[in-house]
Amino acid sequence: MNAVTLDTQKVTLAREILEEPNENIVMKVMTYFRAVKDDTKVPPCHFSVEELKTEIAQSLKDVAYGRVTTQEQLEKEMILW
Repeated sequence: MNAVTLDTQKVTLAREILEEPNENIVMKVMTYFRAVKDDTKVPPCHFSVEELKTEIAQSLKDVAYGRVTTQEQLEKEMILW
């Protein structure tokens, strides 16, 4: 698709969205657009093997020292939100 055709398609899409009276449709289009756009991005969390080993070691230390939160505690905190 050349640049002129692409710009024409963008304008057409923008007009259709601007003229759409149904808020639910606009929100669905926006959500879909963002999801498709995000698919081209690299996920934010890529750990190397060494980083994973470090995270696991720290987690094991946290458990050994009692620095943990139970599922029940998390659920209670979520209710308070």
